[in-house]
Amino acid sequence: MIDDPRFRRLRLQGYRGEQIAQHRALRHLLVSWRLWFSVLFVAPAWIVAYVLAFPFLVDWWAACCAFWIRHLQLPASVVRVPLDTGVVVFDRIGIELVPAAITLRLWLVHAVATVAAFLWTFRFGERRLPLAYLVRIVCALEAATLAYFFFFEAAFPYEVLDHTRDFFGFTLFLHIVVPLLLAGTYYLLERSWLRQLAATAVIMAYYIAVVPFQLVAHAGLSWLLSPLGMPALYLLFGPMMNVLAFVALYSWVVTWGEPETN
Repeated sequence: MIDDPRFRRLRLQGYRGEQIAQHRALRHLLVSWRLWFSVLFVAPAWIVAYVLAFPFLVDWWAACCAFWIRHLQLPASVVRVPLDTGVVVFDRIGIELVPAAITLRLWLVHAVATVAAFLWTFRFGERRLPLAYLVRIVCALEAATLAYFFFFEAAFPYEVLDHTRDFFGFTLFLHIVVPLLLAGTYYLLERSWLRQLAATAVIMAYYIAVVPFQLVAHAGLSWLLSPLGMPALYLLFGPMMNVLAFVALYSWVVTWGEPETN
């Protein structure tokens, strides 16, 4: 290696002349009492606060779902099912609704739309190739669903109530896991307690706010699309969307406090 101070300066110099600072993810972490306090106490405190507020959140979620069901004029109702975990009993929310019946005409409409969407992806340019892959994945799921209902229509045991209730259960699990994920990643990089609290509050507030909208959207789309659309709704626009939302929000909060370069 060239042992020249000028070379070392050039190696850390950007093409515009500014100094390239080492990324904080590559720095050696000094485990201080502040870091241990954030990881061991702040994250569990968020979970305890969430559990204490959960009964009020369930009431609010149920009221919001009932509000949108009434204004969208959906033939549905909000169902609260108690679940005993052995430690605490809490309510899970589901939406009871009878979707459209699967007729031969509806099956053919879904089949034609699936084939048309798949063929449409070949007209996408290179810049829209990721979107083409996403559409093809949806088409593949829909094709498998169509094949299943063609042979085993009467054997489908999954109802809209089960769909929304299971989605709600995964959402609750994610609400508990988010502070732990942040404690094991973001809290190690961000030493400011204010930013740690603000980032956790923003991400938790998003997940708490979208719960009723997601449940009503899934119930309404299941009602319009019939059970033919439920597998794709759950697999692609259910838990996966919440996970992708966490990735997006995390990518945003880790930029707080970073200097901007023009």
